[in-house]
Amino acid sequence: MIQKIVFAFLIMALSIAGLSGNKCLQFDGTNDFIIIDDQISFSGAYTIEAWFYSQTSGEQNILSATNSDNQHGIIIAIDSGNRYRFLHRDPSGSSGERNIRVGASNFVNNWHHIAAVFDGSSTFLYLDGAVIGSMTGASAFSSSMNITMGRLTPINSARYFNGMLDEVRIWNIARTQTEIQELMNTELTGDETGLVAYYSYNQESGDVLEDATANVNDGTLYNFTLPEAWVTSTAPNHFPPGNYLGFDGIDDYVEIPYTDSLDLTGDMTIELWVRFDSLAYDPQCLFAKGDYDSEAYSMMLSSDSLLKFHTGSMTLEYHWADLVAHDWNHIAVACNGDSTKIYINGHLKVAYLEGTISTNNEMLRLGGSSGADTYPLNGGIDEFRV
Repeated sequence: MIQKIVFAFLIMALSIAGLSGNKCLQFDGTNDFIIIDDQISFSGAYTIEAWFYSQTSGEQNILSATNSDNQHGIIIAIDSGNRYRFLHRDPSGSSGERNIRVGASNFVNNWHHIAAVFDGSSTFLYLDGAVIGSMTGASAFSSSMNITMGRLTPINSARYFNGMLDEVRIWNIARTQTEIQELMNTELTGDETGLVAYYSYNQESGDVLEDATANVNDGTLYNFTLPEAWVTSTAPNHFPPGNYLGFDGIDDYVEIPYTDSLDLTGDMTIELWVRFDSLAYDPQCLFAKGDYDSEAYSMMLSSDSLLKFHTGSMTLEYHWADLVAHDWNHIAVACNGDSTKIYINGHLKVAYLEGTISTNNEMLRLGGSSGADTYPLNGGIDEFRV
């Protein structure tokens, strides 16, 4: 059965105005850091998760937990040997420790999800949902601790983080690999079982890092240049459960009736989050204003992973060699009258020295074209913006 959805004012409001959120925090690697105002209990099992984007190699702390004497109990970091590090040391500051260090590759200028888990006797370190290290013989802490993000401790000005942090979560349960994978790309509500502190970083301004749980474990920002440090996040983690539209690859599409606000005659940007559930369809249309012969603008993906942005006067192509089915990715195409550029997950991939777009009186379709060949999408779309 054809699932034709006509979104008029609702879709237009979302598309033209955009949505708030999808933010993260930029750390300068020099003196930016965050201290959580109140201590957090780590008396049993725990899980700490974060998305991070490091802009340099070398030793830098993502998050640490210290006791009242400023002694370390937990460190999640990149060490001086460019290895992922998870330290669990009980008692804090003692010589006994479980110190996982695993060689890191391709971590500079790339988003990664890291998770540190203690289940009561063993520690586990996950990267992008996969176990990369574990140790046995660990014991639980007996006291609450101070949380610092972006440097070594609240009073030790060393190992500053240079990059972006997003979606930091602290749980009082040991989350399994399946549980980590299920929610690592999804924003939380803040009332999930076992969630002690949740920092979505979806703020536009301010020097307080807000905890979305009822525990109000807010943090204070130190030395950041504000509000400039609150930047748009390109981490693949902003998907509330069920809050996207799925397309079956057969006959699903969204129709947005014509309005002159969709005639993009000046500077413009089109953004969307997309997931391809199959790469075998050829091609798959993400959006199109008109059919191929009369269209003002469209974007398609061919079965050989060639991403194409087409206007009446030119076609801009990018061979997306590392595209993986079922993964969410952010795509943006920007025109300024002189050039057209395609960005994927915030990175410029290809540019063309032409930036003019023609107009027509056709409707805009998502998930398919309006011509005789609709080129249906098999996947999902979220946060489409013009």
